[in-house]
Amino acid sequence: SYTIRLFPKRAGIRYSYPVHESLVPAIQRTDMRVCRCLVPIHHFGGIYDRETSLSKLALYRVLGQEKIARYPSYFLGYLELGQLYLRTGNIQEAASLFRRALALRPRCIEAQCFAMISLLLQGRLVECRKYLQDSQRFEPTNADLRYVHHLLKSAECSQLDR
Repeated sequence: SYTIRLFPKRAGIRYSYPVHESLVPAIQRTDMRVCRCLVPIHHFGGIYDRETSLSKLALYRVLGQEKIARYPSYFLGYLELGQLYLRTGNIQEAASLFRRALALRPRCIEAQCFAMISLLLQGRLVECRKYLQDSQRFEPTNADLRYVHHLLKSAECSQLDR
């Protein structure tokens, strides 16, 4: 992860955004340099029981909606909320959020991959194939695009088996 986790206590260095906080905007306003840390930092935020998971997802949904309302031109807000909707099975809304993220940052491979996955989950394999081919023209060796290609092939095989 490229998340900044260790930083000096300095005036003006505060987290931004209500969820998936970031120090990047604050650091960009200063002369502070960001370096890699050789000490591993383990984050176990995803380890919790089902009840905690459901309440955390509900909270993240509200915070994510607040984030895109407050920062409508910040593409990551749409991408993050889209991922949450995808995870909770709201595929149509997720696809809409991925499109909005891509309107703000068209070359974001992560948003492209999630948009393609939402197409796959909707059974729109032909659209996904075209989208994938377009993306691979710009990033032919990207591992995430290879993963989506594998998912698409599996979906196409499953469709043939029916």
